[in-house]
Amino acid sequence: MVERDQLTPSRGLAITSLILGLISVLAFFTVVAAVLGLFAIITGGVALRRIRHGQASGGAMATAGITFGVLGVALAVVVAVALGYFISESGLNELSRCVSSAGRDPVAAQDCGKSFDQHFKDRFGTVPTEPGPAP
Repeated sequence: MVERDQLTPSRGLAITSLILGLISVLAFFTVVAAVLGLFAIITGGVALRRIRHGQASGGAMATAGITFGVLGVALAVVVAVALGYFISESGLNELSRCVSSAGRDPVAAQDCGKSFDQHFKDRFGTVPTEPGPAP
């Protein structure tokens, strides 16, 4: 008697690749997106190799998983670069160093905040403020 698995090749890796790729695109703003995207690319590649050898099925799902994985990795890299650029340009690095060197001195820490506000205003034209009471 022939088992069902012998008649229908597995689509497990292709499905896994597709799911990981979709999650990586949806979570593009996190580091997890890059990791999931890489796993989607790897599992999709393995699935395609098995499909070529007749050991599996789901070529369209594997290809879509690879495509989504590449897109998820690319988006995660773009977000990371943009975030790094913003942190660099906004002066957050300098603020962090200033506050660290201020230690527990509240006046020095407040001066750091004022310096950051001025740098931010000079660079971007506005100073971030805390929400005030509703009118």
